[in-house]
Amino acid sequence: PDASGRMAEAARQVLRQAVKDNLTTEQADEYENASTGKMQLSRQTVSRIVKNPDGSERKEVDVFGANAPGRAMAGEGALQLRERQIYDRRPVDGQVVEQFSIQRPALDDARRLSAPQLISETVCVGKCK
Repeated sequence: PDASGRMAEAARQVLRQAVKDNLTTEQADEYENASTGKMQLSRQTVSRIVKNPDGSERKEVDVFGANAPGRAMAGEGALQLRERQIYDRRPVDGQVVEQFSIQRPALDDARRLSAPQLISETVCVGKCK
C-alpha cells in the first residue's frame, strides 16, 4: 500500500508477439517500482523462433538486465545484454534432439558474444512434444 493505504503497483510484465512466415518474435518487458515511485524497466527478453520445413526449430533468447556479470552498473534505465540462450530442436532418425547453449558478452567488448557453450542435450524417443 502507498502512504494513503491504497494499493500501489509493485511490478508489471508486458508481453508482445509477432509472427511472420516461419519467424516468431516475442518480447517480455519486466518493470519494478523504482525509488522514485515510478515503474522502471528492470529486465527484458527478446526471442526469435524459426521453424524450418524439416521439423527443426531454433529459438534464440537475448536476456537484458540492469547490469551484466563482470561489468560496472550501466546508467539508470540502461539495460545490458546479460546472455543469449539458444534452444535447438531437430528430428534425427525417429528421435528428437534438443540442445541448450548460452553465449555471454566478452569482458573486453560487450558487443561481442562468446562462442556458444553447450549446457545440455536431450534425446527424446517416441511421442516428443
